[in-house]
Amino acid sequence: MQGIEHGQRGGMPEILLSGYMTLAQVKQARGDAPGATQMCRQALQFARQTYAPRIIAWMAALQARLRLAQGHVAAAVH
Repeated sequence: MQGIEHGQRGGMPEILLSGYMTLAQVKQARGDAPGATQMCRQALQFARQTYAPRIIAWMAALQARLRLAQGHVAAAVH
């Protein structure tokens, strides 16, 4: 969480998004699917604010990977 907080304060989107992504993956690995989904949503929402297609695609890919890991195949492809 500290990395996310630093990214928010410092205006460094790469750090912020990396923090969200890492935290989502940790939560998923610990069996906290709702927490992982929430982190992913926050990351994707922030990515959309950057208007950078590469960053939006990066976060959308993370979301698809998490959905697949949670067994939501249909949701992962949309």
